Amino acid sequence: PHFERAWERYRGRSQRWYRGVPMVYTGLYNPENAVSLAVSSPWARDFERLRSESDLLMFSHVRHVWGRHAPTIDLKGTDRLLSGLSMFRDRHPRIRCNLITFDFGTSVGASKALVSTLGLQDSVHWFPKTLRKDLMWGLYLSDIVCSEFEYSWLSSGVIYEALAMAKPILGFRDDSVFSDQYAELYPML
Repeated sequence: PHFERAWERYRGRSQRWYRGVPMVYTGLYNPENAVSLAVSSPWARDFERLRSESDLLMFSHVRHVWGRHAPTIDLKGTDRLLSGLSMFRDRHPRIRCNLITFDFGTSVGASKALVSTLGLQDSVHWFPKTLRKDLMWGLYLSDIVCSEFEYSWLSSGVIYEALAMAKPILGFRDDSVFSDQYAELYPML
């Protein structure tokens, strides 16, 4: 409903397209060619080190946008991901679980404070906002790619990138929202 109200407010005389144009990924962004991405990434060794130190490596390149002061149309629910990571770590202390994320979004400061509050400093690894071609090697090395946890989106850049690299997606999706349009959806955790 929030997005429908925004649409009505700003649409003017525009016609709405319900099926967006999908992002196109070249042959570069796929598991077979992923190793070529490591050559140019300034973060390749850091990603590889985290891979070797992890039983479970999670990757979140979603903008950090959450909390009551964030623009509501942009909410990503990153706080839910961090709280969930804390719960997982508490329940499975023997699993070496690490999360790669980026200094990207209006709530980075709040996310870093939450990481500290939850005692996740040794499990959450921050990288500067970077180019897609440079982060894709880390996405390839990960076990799970984290999507959004606030709104139920069927597609986004993160989802397309995870699918292109054949990675499982962890996020929030209300399948009933899409049941009238699609017989089945891609699998998601």
